[in-house]
Amino acid sequence: MKAEHQAGVLRRLRIGRGHLDGVVRMVEEHAYCPEVMKQLSGIQDWVQGANRLVLRNQLETCVADAVREGPHGGCGR
Repeated sequence: MKAEHQAGVLRRLRIGRGHLDGVVRMVEEHAYCPEVMKQLSGIQDWVQGANRLVLRNQLETCVADAVREGPHGGCGR
């Protein structure tokens, strides 16, 4: 994975993990369900952002290599 993509993915996942820990505490403390749902939606956004970066990395590296090198090129050789 490209260094800039890896850094971005890790940053998003770490923030998401911290956010998730907070939501776990909310549930343990019987927080108001709509607030829990709002926080879970935010976590989903962080994970989707990380997923987009992983996809971007795949397109910029493995897929681009496969296009240049033909059917046997790219990652996973």
